[in-house]
Amino acid sequence: MKIGYVHSSKASKITEQVKALSRYGVDKMFLDRTDSLSLEGSEFSKMLKLLKPGYEVIIYEFSCLYGDCSMVVEILKKLKNENINMKCICEEFNDVSEILDFIENGIGKYDLENYQDYGK
Repeated sequence: MKIGYVHSSKASKITEQVKALSRYGVDKMFLDRTDSLSLEGSEFSKMLKLLKPGYEVIIYEFSCLYGDCSMVVEILKKLKNENINMKCICEEFNDVSEILDFIENGIGKYDLENYQDYGK
């Protein structure tokens, strides 16, 4: 099952993400309208509870994971251990391991064409 996750505080960014994820054929989509990723009362938290081995989470861009870095790393490791994949469309991460490596080892290892826009 493909699960989409949309996260931004800006309406225009949410619309852009929803359109992009819809083209990927997601079966269900979760949306948070906040500045920072949180587990408390969030759609992200609801999404995590739904996930099962073999599922794939698709996010539009890495900034959807902005928040407490240690929390994000812990969640991604849990997803990896439970055989749940995560794909990031804009940065072309096709595997949760690539996203983890990106966080833990820094952006310098990756040649991201549009990285100057990262976080905007």
